[in-house]
Amino acid sequence: MPSPRRRIWANHDFLKLWAGETVSLFGSEVTLLALPLAAVLTLGATPAQLGVLNAAKFAPFLLLSLPAGAPGMYRQTSAKKPPQTKSHRPPRSGLAPEKT
Repeated sequence: MPSPRRRIWANHDFLKLWAGETVSLFGSEVTLLALPLAAVLTLGATPAQLGVLNAAKFAPFLLLSLPAGAPGMYRQTSAKKPPQTKSHRPPRSGLAPEKT
């Protein structure tokens, strides 16, 4: 019986996933270093412009993730639900303590 380590490297789906993740991570790390360096060396960017460049990295998260969660929030707050008054009562089962 082959060892678990040997079996995972023989799995072609895993190898494709692993290779894709490796290339993606490598590209992200190169961009993390190369983009500000290229801005300074080729464009002569100032520190303030580098700050704007670094802040612009988060623009997709703000522009896409916040509106994506907003419809659920509005739906949740606008729904007319009765108050949960039964949530503070003890359970009615054999596990509940006896009243004395």
